[in-house]
Amino acid sequence: MMVCGVVCADNFFIGVCTDGAKLTNYLGSDDHGFGYYGGGNSYRRGNSSSYGQSVKSGDTISVHLDMDARTLAFSRNGTDLGVAFRDLPAGGVVYPAFSLYSRGDHFTLTSFGPPKPSPFPNSANLNAANALFNAFQNFQGFK
Repeated sequence: MMVCGVVCADNFFIGVCTDGAKLTNYLGSDDHGFGYYGGGNSYRRGNSSSYGQSVKSGDTISVHLDMDARTLAFSRNGTDLGVAFRDLPAGGVVYPAFSLYSRGDHFTLTSFGPPKPSPFPNSANLNAANALFNAFQNFQGFK
């Protein structure tokens, strides 16, 4: 299980994607993305469903990924919003992902990593996750 915390400032989509996700559209616009939109919706295959609550500037969103159960859930300011997706690909690789809605939108990634104790079978997986986190931090959209 991986957990990621985000402090929201503006419009965003956050979640996970698989190989083949469209990088020119919002997270969840295709079969390869699973996203939570700050407007209070889950987003997959270009369809939104009411989920959770609308996010306000300064809220903290946590992402809870459980590949054993193939689920993706979120929480807002520590309140569990429940499972948003129950159909993550079995045996596949997923990547942390986000997309921003408008020019100037931003958010802050506050934490990234496994809960303690680490469920990673070896340090290579943790190192790969940390490398991805570092790449995210260098992205122009982060503040």
